[in-house]
Amino acid sequence: MNATPKKSHAKRGAIAAGLGLALLTGVGGTFAYWSQSTNVGSGDITAGNLSLAVSGDAWYDCTANGTSAATDTTTSPVGLSGCSQIIDITAFRIVPGDKLKYVATATPTLVGDNIKADLTATLPATGSGTDLTKWITVAAGISGSPTGLTEADSGNAKAAIVALQLPSSVANQDGVTTTASLTDFKLNLVQVP
Repeated sequence: MNATPKKSHAKRGAIAAGLGLALLTGVGGTFAYWSQSTNVGSGDITAGNLSLAVSGDAWYDCTANGTSAATDTTTSPVGLSGCSQIIDITAFRIVPGDKLKYVATATPTLVGDNIKADLTATLPATGSGTDLTKWITVAAGISGSPTGLTEADSGNAKAAIVALQLPSSVANQDGVTTTASLTDFKLNLVQVP
């Protein structure tokens, strides 16, 4: 007989709890505290930009101007004085003593509040192998200050110069009819910290 009252108390408690919950939800009441959400993101975040445009590129034969093309990376008027433009570099046949220059205009686009970049040149490897690159010498220069460029430098053109020489010291028949690939020559605009 003692078991029956305990069961009925538990049963009545469960029913009362269920009714209370039903009253809260069914009669329009909720079991919640006040709250509010507010958007705090005001607008969008937009990425900046880094790009490099190269234009006006040309090769010059500077053999007659008397400068050492291996070290002289200056541009016109002094650096190209006495030089003649090469219309088609693939048709030009270099011989020992020749000094050539490649000149181009490199214009960086830099957009970003904290952007910094360096403008550099990657040159083909020389001094080894069995093709013409074993004998040629190459140097590069970029006008102005090509490092630590910022958004203020965006759109400011810089002259990029590559000086290439087949030294007159190349003797016998070293390098005859060989080719030097210039596909490894690149101008690079690279973001820096």
